Amino acid sequence: MVWWLALCTLLLSYGAPRTLGGTIFWAQLVGDELHRASTDGNNAQLLLQWPQMDTPTALAVDASATQIYWAQAFGDQISRTQFTGVSVETLLEWPVVQGAVAIAVDSPRGKFYWAQTFGDRIYIANLDGSNPTMILEWPQLAEPTALAVDSVGGMIYWAQTSGDRIYRANLDGSNPALILEWPLLDDPVALAIDAQAGKLYWAQQVGDRILRADLNGANVETLLEWPEVDGPVGLAVDSADGALYWTQNFGDRIMRSDLNGNNAVTILEWPQLDSPVALAVTSRNIIVPVVSTWGLIIVTLSILCAGTILMRKPSINEN
Repeated sequence: MVWWLALCTLLLSYGAPRTLGGTIFWAQLVGDELHRASTDGNNAQLLLQWPQMDTPTALAVDASATQIYWAQAFGDQISRTQFTGVSVETLLEWPVVQGAVAIAVDSPRGKFYWAQTFGDRIYIANLDGSNPTMILEWPQLAEPTALAVDSVGGMIYWAQTSGDRIYRANLDGSNPALILEWPLLDDPVALAIDAQAGKLYWAQQVGDRILRADLNGANVETLLEWPEVDGPVGLAVDSADGALYWTQNFGDRIMRSDLNGNNAVTILEWPQLDSPVALAVTSRNIIVPVVSTWGLIIVTLSILCAGTILMRKPSINEN
């Protein structure tokens, strides 16, 4: 019986849940799907597909609540789900939301923001979608393409194609200020913030580049460009792991590099993803249960064996 228990323990430890590093999420137009994978590209999983998601445009993560938010063109909706893809909730829809192109979460304050092309506006709402409030509109912004929140510094940032500019403002929309414009950037499509290092990252399709600057717009650096970047559409920073991620149209790929742009590698590509449009990342671990078939067989036999032995064991009254 001892050797059965030892073997059972060994196989159970092999089949125990494995703790991964961070997690990346991406939305794609083909299949109208939401996927996730570990930050090395392994363990890719489909979480949602049509009709639960339809024409996604933006993603954002609330790591503290293990929820992911997305905006979609169909129905002009903003929805959320758990990291597992269960319990889908529609939080807001038309006419409050019209043409949402970017979304960002401020977890410490229990808020999320979205930028939309209709009326050239930025809104704020509670994480459950209640109390939606417009905080910025034209002419303070025009043709927005990307949005990011600095929860530490208490600022929101947005990029726009009109004038090729990046602005920032207080979280309530007050004191908007221009911090970057052409020719320092050209056709910005995605933003990400490393609040710990005080850096702002952006991707642009003109020149196929990823750049960064201080949060006030100073010290602009080009980190990556063609051929390592080709048709970027999404950008995310994992400060805890010191990594930068981006999606791109060419080759349908998700790429990763160090925060300074070094060591760029492809971690996912077609056919694992197809027409990606948005990207989000969290350093939070996800437990993935991995149990071997042989482990299940041996454990079952062990239970049966133990039961047989106990049934055959003489009772204390037998002599």
